[in-house]
Order: sequence, then C-alpha cells, then structure tokens
Amino acid sequence: MGDEKKTEVYAIGSAKSFIVVKYAGIFDILELLGAIKTGFAKRYYTVAGKEHSEAVKSSGKELVFEFEGMRKVTEYVLFKIVIKINILRLIDVVVGSSEGKEKKQQAEVDINVKSWIGKNYKNTFKNKSKIQEFLRQVYERFIGKTQLDDLKRKLIVETLSLIDDMKAVMSMPRK
Repeated sequence: MGDEKKTEVYAIGSAKSFIVVKYAGIFDILELLGAIKTGFAKRYYTVAGKEHSEAVKSSGKELVFEFEGMRKVTEYVLFKIVIKINILRLIDVVVGSSEGKEKKQQAEVDINVKSWIGKNYKNTFKNKSKIQEFLRQVYERFIGKTQLDDLKRKLIVETLSLIDDMKAVMSMPRK
C-alpha cells in the first residue's frame, strides 16, 4: 500500500542506498565488464555508461564504473537497474591455468546495485490537475495493482540474476 503515490518504486535498494556485493581476490576485469553488458543485452536493456574514472595510487589502481540499464516494459512501466563498481588496489597478476599463463587482476571490488520501476514515464496521467493524479492512483491501487506487483517481482528476479552473472565471473558463491 502506498506505492501508488510514487512514480518510482524500488525493487532492490532505495533512492539513497544500494545493495553491496564485496569481493577480494583474483578475477578478469574485462570478463566482469563483459558479463555486465551481456547480462543487460540478454534481458533487452538499453545500457548507458554513466561514469568511468581511474586513478593510479601507490597501492594500485582505483577504478569506478557506473552502468545504467533501462527497459520499457509496457506503455506505463519501465525498469531501471544501476550498477556501480568500485575497484581498489588493482594490480595485474599472472595466473597459471590449463591453457598456460593468463594475465588477470587482483583487487578489492564493491559492486553496488539498485533497481526500480518507473511508472507513468510517458506522463499518461499528467500531474497538472488533482483529478488526473487521483485517477492515476485509483488505476494503480485497484486496476493495475496485480500487474505492477508482478512486474516488481520480475525486476527483482532479473536484478538478482544479473548479480549472479557477475558473481560467476569472480567465482563467488551464488545464492
């Protein structure tokens, strides 16, 4: 109850917070970034690289990547997922594998994820009058409630699946 008054309903995280996945170890940074882009693509999201910064410190590189994926689900609802990756103390390492030696990276990684449903993104119900806002809220509370709840659950599943894709690249246990 109460979500009908909001135009953004968070499935994972909130307006001010993310869920955080932490990892420290060896991984392939190109494989991680590729998994994010592939994960968005296979779920039909349009992806925008919002931020990319790099700083070289004595302890290693510090990188920040931010991706925002968006998908229009209906004429009234769209999904948004934001992934922000902070990488600290990144150094290149050579690791032996079955194919010989491979260049990978060792670092501390924080993956911050949040997702939400954007409602009325086409401004179907214009907020110019109290009557139209009332009609939007009635529509969401009584007519579209089941569909909106189903879409929120679907977004949660998609977001957790995307997190699992990233965990697989870093050989982390998936839940």
